[in-house]
Amino acid sequence: MDDFTKRYLLCESTPATDPDSTLSCLAFKPGPPIVREPLFVADLQHSASYCLSDVLATFAALPNVNQKGRDAGLRWTLDDRWIELSFVGEGGEWTESPVQCWCTFADLAWMWLSVCRKHRTIMLQNAHGRLFTPRSFLHELAFPRLSDAFDNSNASTSQRAELEMSTYRVVARDALH
Repeated sequence: MDDFTKRYLLCESTPATDPDSTLSCLAFKPGPPIVREPLFVADLQHSASYCLSDVLATFAALPNVNQKGRDAGLRWTLDDRWIELSFVGEGGEWTESPVQCWCTFADLAWMWLSVCRKHRTIMLQNAHGRLFTPRSFLHELAFPRLSDAFDNSNASTSQRAELEMSTYRVVARDALH
């Protein structure tokens, strides 16, 4: 990962992530059919029901995804970036997939949106109980980090920021939620 990516595009959620960070303890979860944001777990009354094996198979079918060791987890890798998922369920029903990652915001959004084509109401929860849609994830977490690059006096940094912002806009526009 180059310096620009680490500084402005990195989405990191690992055991070493500051517990007060908005990106700590991420997990994909089934969400409600209608979302009014901001939405917190404490406010969640109904959520979709998905079969654990179907959700696992949908993630596993994505490019660059492989079984993670001997457990039921999966790992996506591309160059030096990665996303690891575990799958938790009850009675065959999927309840959540804790996420650890060292990737770009766009990488995580791409994976999420790819799975949302089949399982439309998947949301991302953080340690504070906030549930994000793909669009709110980009708008509230990715866009602000990248906007710092526009304040940089280096012309190449600003140009790269414009290019990356256009990528985020396309992803956000294509977001289902």
